[in-house]
Amino acid sequence: MTPQYPIHTAPTVPIPKRRWGTVIGLLLLVNSIILLTAFTALKKTKETYSTQVNLSIPSSSSNTSVNVPDIGTASISNGSPYGASRDPRANYQLIIESEQVLSQAAKRLNLPLKAFGKPNIKLIDETIVMRMTFSGDTAEEVEAKANALYEALQERLDQLRKEEIDRRESDVQSSLGVSRRKLMAAQDQVSKYRIQSGLSSDEQIKDLAKNIEDLRKSRTSLFAESSKSDARLKELTQNLGISSQQASESFVLQSDSLFQQTLKNYSDITANLVLLESSFTPQFPKVQLEKAKQQDVQSALLNRGSQLLGRSIDQATVDRLLLSGSTTSSSGGSRESLFKDLVITQVEGNGTLSQVKTLDTQILQLENRLQSLVQRQSGLDTLKRDLQMTEAVFSSKLTQLDVNRGNIYDSYPLVQKLSGPDTPQMTLSPNPVYIRLGTIAGSVLISSAIIAYTFRPSRRLQGVSTHS
Repeated sequence: MTPQYPIHTAPTVPIPKRRWGTVIGLLLLVNSIILLTAFTALKKTKETYSTQVNLSIPSSSSNTSVNVPDIGTASISNGSPYGASRDPRANYQLIIESEQVLSQAAKRLNLPLKAFGKPNIKLIDETIVMRMTFSGDTAEEVEAKANALYEALQERLDQLRKEEIDRRESDVQSSLGVSRRKLMAAQDQVSKYRIQSGLSSDEQIKDLAKNIEDLRKSRTSLFAESSKSDARLKELTQNLGISSQQASESFVLQSDSLFQQTLKNYSDITANLVLLESSFTPQFPKVQLEKAKQQDVQSALLNRGSQLLGRSIDQATVDRLLLSGSTTSSSGGSRESLFKDLVITQVEGNGTLSQVKTLDTQILQLENRLQSLVQRQSGLDTLKRDLQMTEAVFSSKLTQLDVNRGNIYDSYPLVQKLSGPDTPQMTLSPNPVYIRLGTIAGSVLISSAIIAYTFRPSRRLQGVSTHS
C-alpha cells in the first residue's frame, strides 16, 4: 500500500492596491480615442443610391423541314449551343463586364470608365434571370448608368449577331455555289440525254403505248370487217357459180374500158349476125362478111382478156365471167346486181385488208420504237434521280440560308428587360447604425479588458513541503 503524505500550500499574498486615478485616466483616454474615431467616420458618411435591373435571357433553337417530292424530307436544325450544363447568362455576364461594353456605356454618359464602375451581377438560381445592381451618388446617375449599360449591351449583341450571321452566310454561300453548279450540270445532262434519246417529255412513252393500243383496237375492228367481207364474197361466188379467183378475174375484165368496148362491139356484131342468118343462108356474102368481123373482134377480145388475166382464155370463159350468160332480162338484172355486189365486196375487202396490213406495219414500227424508248428511259430515270437529289440539296441550302438570316438569336439569345431600373434607393455608406453599434461594443470590450487586467489577483508561491 502506497503511503499518503500531506501536501502543504503557501498562504495567499494580498493584492496591492492600485492607484484609481491611473485607471480612470486610461479608461478616459481609450474611450476618447474610440469616440473620436466614430465621430470622424460619421462625418465622412455619404449618401449613395442603388437600383436593380432584371434581365431574362432564354436559349433558343429552331428546326426547319423541306419536303422534296419523290425524294423525301430535308431537315435543317439550328439548335442552341447552350446545353443543359451551359448557361447563356454566364456569357452575357462576361460581355457586360467587358471593357468594350462598359466603355461604350460610359461614353454615352460622358464619364470616364473608372467613374462609371461595374454593376454587381447576380444569376438567380433555377431561373433565366440575371440581376444587375447599379450604385451612384445621385438617383439620376444610377438610373442613367442602368439605361446606358442596357443600350450598350444591346448594341454589342447586335454587332456579335451580325458578325455571326455574316460568317454563317459566307459559309452557306460557298456551299450553295457548289450545289448550284452541280444542279446546273445535272440539268444539262438531262437536257442533252433527252435530245440524244428522243425523249421529249415524261409522257411520251405513255402516249406512244396508248397510240399502239388504239391502233390495235382499230386493226381488230378492220380485221372483223375484212372477215365479214370474205364471208360475203364467198356467198356471192356461190350464188354466181364462180370461185373467188374467177370473181377477181371478172372484176378485172369489167374494170378495163378497152375490154368492155371490144366486148360491146362483139355483142353488136353477134346480134347483127343473128338477124342476117335469120334472113339469108350462111353462104350469103353479107353473112360471110359479118362472120369475119365477128371472128376478128372475138380474137381481139380474147387477146385483151388474156393480157389482163395473164393466161389464155376462150369465149366460154368470157361468157362465164361476164354477164352474157343471162337469157332473160330479169335473170340478167339479178346476175348483174350480184356481180355489182361482188365487185363492191371485193373492193371493200381488198381495201380493208390493205388497211389491216398497213396497221400491222405501223404497230410493228411503233412497238420497236417503244422498246427503244423504254430502254433509253432507264438511263433518263437515273439522270433524273441524280437531278432530284441535287435539287433537294440545293433547296436545303437555300432554306438554311433563309433560316440563318431569320434566326439571329441562336448563339446570342434575345435579352428581355423584365423589370427596372427600379426607383433608386438611398443608402448611407458606411451605415451610421453599424458605426454606433461598433463604437458601443468596442468601448465596452476594451474598458472591460482594462478593468479586468487592473484588478487581476496576484499570488505568491511561499513554498511547498512534502514528507516521505
